[in-house]
Amino acid sequence: MVVPLLTSCGGSGGGGSSSIPGYTPVTISLGGSSVAGGALAAAGTIPAGVVSMTVTAQDAAGATIAGPATGNAANNFTVTLNVPNGSGITFTVSAFDGVNTKTYQ
Repeated sequence: MVVPLLTSCGGSGGGGSSSIPGYTPVTISLGGSSVAGGALAAAGTIPAGVVSMTVTAQDAAGATIAGPATGNAANNFTVTLNVPNGSGITFTVSAFDGVNTKTYQ
């Protein structure tokens, strides 16, 4: 499972609103059968054996600016991060098996 996402976060309208000035809530969902409007890709299939995932956001220099946030089957592998507005933001998604071994990134 490779999920390279490169995006900009900012208050250009259209997205969710954050109660934290200067931040934008970003939701990443790997599970479920429906896809929210504006999604970057269609819903996929979670590989067998994956029981949890983490998501972090890094700035253009590679420093972690949000997360890690953890998702699992109980929450449809969905997480929301409040990400500082800016450009060059990369999201890293890692998936783990039942003994917490990273199996995908």
